[in-house]
Amino acid sequence: RNLPNGPTPGTWVGMLPLDQDEPAPMFGQSVVYVLFDASNVPAYVGSTEGFRARMKAHMREKPGLVRWLAHGCADRESAYLMEDRLLKQHKPYLNRKQGR
Repeated sequence: RNLPNGPTPGTWVGMLPLDQDEPAPMFGQSVVYVLFDASNVPAYVGSTEGFRARMKAHMREKPGLVRWLAHGCADRESAYLMEDRLLKQHKPYLNRKQGR
């Protein structure tokens, strides 16, 4: 259940809320994720090493999100760099920061 299932190598995709049997990054894997609303607009970009727990928190904090895409990263530093790039690219409306 931890194997990537996304459109490109090292990516995962899924719907929210995240089902416990759905493929998703394993705990400890650095990822950058994009959350999408019902109109398929990127609403939030973040990074984590605890993907499933973070998605549960987002479901409580940010209603209206329906889909996600996660990019696996080699480490936290590379995740921060990708997060910064995706924040600048997508300009998600639920993020407070728009890049480092």
